[in-house]
Amino acid sequence: MAIGTPTTLGTNAVDAAVAPLTTTATVPSGALIVVCFGWGSGSAVTLSSVAGGSLTWSIDHAQAYSGAIPWGFAVVSAQAPSGLASGTTITPTMSGAIFGQLSAGCYCTGLATSSPVDVHSGNGQTQDPWDTGSATTTVADTLVIGGSFRNGLNTNTPSGGATELHDFQLVAEDWAQCTEYKVLSATASTSLAGTWTTAAGTPDVVSAFVAYKAAAGVQQVRPDADVTTTGWTTTPLWSKIEETSADGTVITATAS
Repeated sequence: MAIGTPTTLGTNAVDAAVAPLTTTATVPSGALIVVCFGWGSGSAVTLSSVAGGSLTWSIDHAQAYSGAIPWGFAVVSAQAPSGLASGTTITPTMSGAIFGQLSAGCYCTGLATSSPVDVHSGNGQTQDPWDTGSATTTVADTLVIGGSFRNGLNTNTPSGGATELHDFQLVAEDWAQCTEYKVLSATASTSLAGTWTTAAGTPDVVSAFVAYKAAAGVQQVRPDADVTTTGWTTTPLWSKIEETSADGTVITATAS
C-alpha cells in the first residue's frame, strides 16, 4: 500500500470568529486527517486545541507572524482508526479573540499510525513568492503537506513540484489561504512554495508544512531507478511490485 493522494474534506471561512470545518467526505479506517487553520487578530493569539469526531488531535506546527497585524497558521492532524463520518465538525479553540479564520482539511491513507510526524517548518514574510522554509526529512517516504495564508483576495500557483488542494478566500476580511502537498520517495531538504496573484499593499504571508511518515512497510515505487527490467514485460510488473524498505529492509527482484 503506497501513500495515497490526499482527499479534500472541504473548507470554511468565517468572519469575527473561529471557522469549524464540517467534513464533506467519509474518511476510511486507518487514514490520517490533516487540517490547516489561518487567522488574524488584534493581539497575538494561538491555537489552543482542536476537537471533533472523538479523535485525538495534535497541533503539529503552529506558525506566528507579526506583520500589519498578528497572523497565525497551523497544521493539525488526527488518526482515524475507525474512519470518520461525513458531516463531522472539527472545531478549533483559540487563546483569545480573532478577526476571522479560514480552515481546510483532507485525509490521506498509507501513513504511519503512530508518531507520524517526521519534520516540519514555517515562515512569515512580507514578500511574494512565498515559501515555508525548509527541513530535511529523515525517512525515505513522506507526505509533505501544509500551505499559506495571507492578506488580499489572491489566488495561489504552487511551485517546487507541489500540487494544490485548496485555494479560497474570506471576502469580509480580504484574506486568502491555500493548501499544497507533495509525496517524497527519498530523504531530502524540502519545503512548500508558491506565488500569490498581485494585490494592492504589502503582502503579509504566513505559511507552514509538516512531513508525515509512510506506514511501516510502505515505500513509493521507483521502478526506473530501482529495478533492472531487461527481458521483462514491464506493464504487469509494475502492477505487482511493492517495495518494503521503509524499515530499512531492501527487497530486490531479478529476472530469471
